[in-house]
Amino acid sequence: MNPEVSHRIIGYETIFGKEMVKKLIKITGIHFHIDQHKRRIVDQFNALTALRPSIAFTSTSPISYQRKNNANCHRYLVFADQVEGIFAKIPEEQGYITSLQDLIKRDEERHRKWKERFEAGARQKNDLPRNYQFWRHFPRERTGYPDVRYRPDMGKGTLEIRRYDTAPLNVVLAQAGLVLGYINRILDKDIPIEIAEKDGLYGFDHGKVLLPNEETLNHLTTLAAQEGLENSQVKKYNGAVNEFARKGIASSEQHYLNPLQEMLESGKNVASQILDHLGHKEQYTLQESARANKFVWEKHQQAVKHLEEKTGYKRRFVPCAA
Repeated sequence: MNPEVSHRIIGYETIFGKEMVKKLIKITGIHFHIDQHKRRIVDQFNALTALRPSIAFTSTSPISYQRKNNANCHRYLVFADQVEGIFAKIPEEQGYITSLQDLIKRDEERHRKWKERFEAGARQKNDLPRNYQFWRHFPRERTGYPDVRYRPDMGKGTLEIRRYDTAPLNVVLAQAGLVLGYINRILDKDIPIEIAEKDGLYGFDHGKVLLPNEETLNHLTTLAAQEGLENSQVKKYNGAVNEFARKGIASSEQHYLNPLQEMLESGKNVASQILDHLGHKEQYTLQESARANKFVWEKHQQAVKHLEEKTGYKRRFVPCAA
């Protein structure tokens, strides 16, 4: 571990306890950064927020850290569950925003709560390194675990999407293509965005994007985490998003989204494929969990080989895990 990470773990342990941190350090995910569109950053943030059910495309964590099979995406539940998640002591506000100031205020409030929790925990501990400074290792932009982070400190400013599992390369590229095409189409065509007033409504077309209200979005996210693309409501929603996003990238690059279309047609993401490979059980052994990891690794290696053959480049592709 590099010193920056170890110092952050000290902060996590002080706030949330060592048992929670044991869960945290066993989990990896993929983060996407997309340049901020200053004129429409509120629409951009809200549109990215509405992509939350697309965790069903990237899930590779159907088996929990306790080796149990009772969800499709354990990683998201461990991070985001408001009752049993790692960060449940300081619940994240994950909804839509009405202004950039609204988002900044949300981030400031979260940072204040983390700092207060740290200081309260530090008073009860005698083993903190001398002169440990919370603000140095936990700046506002890197504190907490919202689905989408406002990162004015990255380049000219990005929005960082943090909700996706570490996955084989073809799935990561497909999801990146989905995010890019979805946002490009909205911004390049200057498509207006509205948030539905009634539950269950949403729509993605060339004239207007109607985002689901927060209750519907939360419902779809829960179904995505629990059942993945095997749930018909999740499949329908992500199918609409995928169709909309495909037209936002060049025709020569639309093939990158093919893995998502294949998942939609089969109803099986990588997480579902893992369980089919292992056999469906309530509890798995260490050896079976190792087989699950090997299964995903082999899929990643196949994706790397395919990309090398397609592009002619021989290089090592390793997803950035964080």
